[in-house]
Amino acid sequence: AFRAALAPVKMFFTVVVPLAAVFGVAVWVYQMKGLAFLGVPALTSAAGAGFYWGTPIFTCTIIIGLALDYDVFLFARVVELRRSGFDNALAVRGAICLTGPII
Repeated sequence: AFRAALAPVKMFFTVVVPLAAVFGVAVWVYQMKGLAFLGVPALTSAAGAGFYWGTPIFTCTIIIGLALDYDVFLFARVVELRRSGFDNALAVRGAICLTGPII
């Protein structure tokens, strides 16, 4: 009905890729001690220790919520511009330009 064949691809890049990046950076910082040279105890974990069990749960919830909120906000702007008479390409470009600074 929506003819949105690329919607799953867009969702992959706006939800899964940022989530993987956050976990990759977290592993680098805490488990591989990537910022140990700063000497801040909060940026390292004890030897053999991993993440606190709640970290992935809270991180997934927050990142997925933000990504979906951005997608809904962006899509609403695209629909608004399409109804104003813009074609698809201009509506998408305009929506990104108009919502980018806000987000």
